[in-house]
Amino acid sequence: MHRFAAGVLLVASVQLSAPSALADDPAAAQALFADARKLMSAGKFEDACPKLEESQRLSPATGTKFNLADCYQHTGRLASAWAAFLSVAASAKNANQGAREKAARDRAAALEPKLSRLAVVVPDSSQTSGLVVTRDGESVGDAEWGASMPLDPGQHTVTASAPGKHPWKAVVEIGGAGSTAKVIVPMLDDEPAPPPPPAPTIAPPDTSSPATSTPAQPASSAPSKTPGWVLLGVGGAAVVGGAITWALRGSTVSKLQNECGPSGTACPSGAAGDISTGKTYDALGVTLFAVGGACALAGVSWLLLSGSHGDGATAQLVPALGPHAGGLRLQASF
Repeated sequence: MHRFAAGVLLVASVQLSAPSALADDPAAAQALFADARKLMSAGKFEDACPKLEESQRLSPATGTKFNLADCYQHTGRLASAWAAFLSVAASAKNANQGAREKAARDRAAALEPKLSRLAVVVPDSSQTSGLVVTRDGESVGDAEWGASMPLDPGQHTVTASAPGKHPWKAVVEIGGAGSTAKVIVPMLDDEPAPPPPPAPTIAPPDTSSPATSTPAQPASSAPSKTPGWVLLGVGGAAVVGGAITWALRGSTVSKLQNECGPSGTACPSGAAGDISTGKTYDALGVTLFAVGGACALAGVSWLLLSGSHGDGATAQLVPALGPHAGGLRLQASF
């Protein structure tokens, strides 16, 4: 009871001298402090510590922190109690409160051999550009690497991360008074390369809708060469026939010249048949030559057309009739 009474006296003196500018809610802080003191007197330190923490947040006071350090000690949080006692000692020294400083330093000195400690070791092989090490969410600077730092007993989480590296985490269990633990940060693995973006998917055309369906196009083909060769044959035969007919005409003309004389006025009565035959040969030969030439030209054109594979090429033979002759006409489109 004497220890708690001393704490109350310290708090009272600090409350009287504390600057009003630092008090966010001094009335609430005082009420919380009073509740916490009752709980501590009843041995309910686990319930008292949160009230003291809130009281210190609302209105910081050296006496409140002294009682909070004592509460921490009774709940086994020795490192937190040790740090709080040292903070009280520093504040009391600045305020020229020698007795208060001595009491806090003595409490801290008594706790120091009982502190649990944790060393976070980062070997040279594990150090990389941008490495960040944390302990319970707080950054651990490289000056602390390898140093045994006081911590409350229980579980503590150590993490390490760096750009382009896979994060690492370890949960360390620290034992009771005087125990020491060490955790070694390994070399971080490289992050796997991101997968390549998926290839774009092209949806097949919707064939269920008549509006979007495309009718199948017939395969294009060149015209057959057979009609071309037939035309060439017919044309050749017509030219040969015209040549024969022309030769016969020539023979008939020679006979008439012999019968009728150079002037053609002395033809005998029997020459009339030869004259008619000559005219027939004459007309027939011209016709055969014309038809033969046209068929030959059409046949050559057809063969040339059949060798072209352009889309839409067509050809057909069309009868050609005139007032004095007839034949076939080739019609082609490309």
